[in-house]
Amino acid sequence: PALALGVDPADPDIMKRKPRDPSKSMFAGDLGFMIIVQGIMIGLLTLISFQIGVRTSLMHGRTMAFITLCFSQLVHALNVRSIDKSIFDIGLFKNKHLILANITSVLLVLGVIFITKLREIFKLVKLDAPHFIIVILISFIPLLIVEISKLCKK
Repeated sequence: PALALGVDPADPDIMKRKPRDPSKSMFAGDLGFMIIVQGIMIGLLTLISFQIGVRTSLMHGRTMAFITLCFSQLVHALNVRSIDKSIFDIGLFKNKHLILANITSVLLVLGVIFITKLREIFKLVKLDAPHFIIVILISFIPLLIVEISKLCKK
């Protein structure tokens, strides 16, 4: 997904923005703060997922944390396409490379979970449907929070 973000189509309004001050850091303003907050958010959601899973067993906690971290990063890749525009304004499917990279990544994660040898290597377990649904819902929380924060900025 990171490589696919590099070929994301340019914002049509890019020439209407003021140029960035070259003497300032790329992370000046809100960007550095946003990166830290969003990283902490994904980390906390991963820990919450682990805590939910560990009630069943350590292996369930580990598996839920692994999947949450992977999936939330993939969902978050959709968020970082723009600092201020919603993914729905940009167009969810405009970057076909990103969608393909995300689908491929999801299939690889599912392969680690459902292929017995890979699951044993990673020391994970198959999740039942309720645990898997929890992981998916938790993984979409960053998208929801970032989209709400973009709306509030407008």
